[in-house]
Amino acid sequence: MRQRIHIYINYAIYRKFSSLCRFLGLKVGDVLEKYMKDFIEKHKDQAPLDFYLQEAKEIKILNITQNNYNYLILASIAKLDPQKWLDDLSDLNPNTMTPKETEFWKNKLPELILEANRVLEEIKLTGQGEEYAETIQDLIAKASELLQKILAKKSRRELIHA
Repeated sequence: MRQRIHIYINYAIYRKFSSLCRFLGLKVGDVLEKYMKDFIEKHKDQAPLDFYLQEAKEIKILNITQNNYNYLILASIAKLDPQKWLDDLSDLNPNTMTPKETEFWKNKLPELILEANRVLEEIKLTGQGEEYAETIQDLIAKASELLQKILAKKSRRELIHA
């Protein structure tokens, strides 16, 4: 079943494309449909790299297979950057935090722990990037310890009304 769709593309490119299709005696819709089918078939098993490379300026389309999981694991580790987080967390002291900082870390640390756990699971499942596993485990332990201290810390308001 065919259906009319609306897409936004560069008009000059579309005009050249449609002119060439008419010149060759082809219907624009048939050619586009074939290109879309070919694209789907070629990339249906591809992992979403933008999930792993958040700050990439230009993401090239790659056909990722099981043999290339090492790249995905390394991209996940690079996105997480466990050593940088460990350095940042080692400077934190829950007792000297402002209420705003406390609230920020209450929200950020659980996200960080979940992301680190996800990356650690990927490392364990694929067997790739094992040299980073210990650093990630240290990050999880440090973040969990800090989160427990922050959650145990009473706010001024709680102390006054207690």
